[in-house]
Amino acid sequence: RYVGKKYQIEWILMLKIIIQFLQNLFKSAQTQPQSYETVQSGEQRLETNEFIDSKISYSDDLILNLKHDHVELVELYGAIAGFIQQENYEYISPALEELKSKFNLHLMQENVHFYCYLEQSFLDQKEQLEMIKGYRKDMNAISAAVVRFIKKWQSQVIDADNICEFNHEYNAVGEVLAQRIHAEEHHLYTLYQP
Repeated sequence: RYVGKKYQIEWILMLKIIIQFLQNLFKSAQTQPQSYETVQSGEQRLETNEFIDSKISYSDDLILNLKHDHVELVELYGAIAGFIQQENYEYISPALEELKSKFNLHLMQENVHFYCYLEQSFLDQKEQLEMIKGYRKDMNAISAAVVRFIKKWQSQVIDADNICEFNHEYNAVGEVLAQRIHAEEHHLYTLYQP
């Protein structure tokens, strides 16, 4: 089976990070003061369900981790090219599953820790904020295309009859993924500052 122990361990560690983040978010929600108004009868009631204004903190190693994810995603993507070339089509589906898992975890970390941090950092700089939101929208569209490709090909057996179609779509997704990684690493990631 293609899925290696290294990736399984990293996936488990990422899940632990996500669970810890959600627990911390829940704890901060419990300690947030709530807004009440006094009613004529002297009772207190909840005025509104206030939005929890949780700030995303700067992380010294976030960009390093995101770039590391990019390297792993490119390696997984490249492994599929090897399976195509060697006609080991039976390994493609498990590799796609691993690519999907790693990609989804990367997107979650990027959306929660990177994009949210940038948007809160540039809240008072309208032009920068609009540019960041534009990038985020473009990146989400690229991500959706990659996920659609993976889902499509996970639901069918890849063999000699459809490998040309798969390879054509695989190459197109590779170009889009490469553009995404380049744009993030050379433009967006440079904006991430304490």
